[in-house]
Amino acid sequence: MPITNYDLIIEKSYEPGELVTLDDAQIWTFTNGTDAILPFGIGVVAGTGEGATGKVIIPADANGKFEGIVYATDTFEKRSGYTLDDATGRVGYPKDREVSIVRRGVIAVFIDSDVSRGDPVYLRHTATPGTTGIAGCFRKDADTANAIAINNATFLKSVAAPTAGEMAIGIVELRMINATV
Repeated sequence: MPITNYDLIIEKSYEPGELVTLDDAQIWTFTNGTDAILPFGIGVVAGTGEGATGKVIIPADANGKFEGIVYATDTFEKRSGYTLDDATGRVGYPKDREVSIVRRGVIAVFIDSDVSRGDPVYLRHTATPGTTGIAGCFRKDADTANAIAINNATFLKSVAAPTAGEMAIGIVELRMINATV
């Protein structure tokens, strides 16, 4: 006898960077322009400086050009110091390697504040003390100019604020229109 599950897709739990639905999703390829692992589920901006074309980095200030959200691929080698950051326990893309970036779709992301369905989306560029507010995570407000607004994005699920020193997982619908590099 078949089993029918009527749970909404936003009611399930997801890993950071995991696509919630493939409907109209758009994934582009860039290169990790940092000297570190780019964790799944964070927002990235265009690289800067000479030789930065096609590279993405973690935002450092309010002037970065938002490129998308780091997609959690299921085909990677989980190795300490290569794709696994031992200090944080987060996994992602190694430095100087290709990176898959979601530019349109519904994706699970790291958040550092409580969010409600329909809230606007902001990308943190300045980390807070400790590990709660990491650069590249998302929130519902500018946090006194420490985060930049992401146009054409909204939170799809209400999530309570994480405990101090932790990150929570939220779901963002991202609709970058006429996206170009």
